[in-house]
Amino acid sequence: RAIGMIREFAQVHAVDLVMLPELFTCGYCSTDMSPYAEDTTSPTFQTFGELAREIDAIIGWGFAEYGDGRKVYNSYAIVEPDKAPALVRKTHLHISHPGQNNEPEFLLPGDRLGLVDTRLGRLGVMLCYDGCFVEVPRSLVLMGAECILWPAMSGTYLAGTGFPHIR
Repeated sequence: RAIGMIREFAQVHAVDLVMLPELFTCGYCSTDMSPYAEDTTSPTFQTFGELAREIDAIIGWGFAEYGDGRKVYNSYAIVEPDKAPALVRKTHLHISHPGQNNEPEFLLPGDRLGLVDTRLGRLGVMLCYDGCFVEVPRSLVLMGAECILWPAMSGTYLAGTGFPHIR
């Protein structure tokens, strides 16, 4: 469905970047996302790579990336025509009450902030809760980010920040 919407939009408008949500391929569906885990060899990567070439745009989407057994990474992929995919992993896991989306119980943290060099410039990527810490966007800018992408599942983190949130 998303591919059809993207194609339809791209037929009418010039498109440089398509940004899909955090965990787009599976949603925030369970405390065991390992059955939905993917890597760069998955059909999703092939499909979005082909679509990026077709519409000549950069496409980003969130997915569960294979990790260590039951735990996965909350990752974001960026594909650009005729380039290898770039992956960014969420670094700051949200801690809540045990058994209630306490992310360290089912996700693995990334070990570095996400910068991706593209034809649009250097993109910084922070996933959901990553953006709730002022150090993350500040560090991305100091590392050379010219634009920051902030895919997030939860609008509650953004309340009061001054950033509009579109679902």
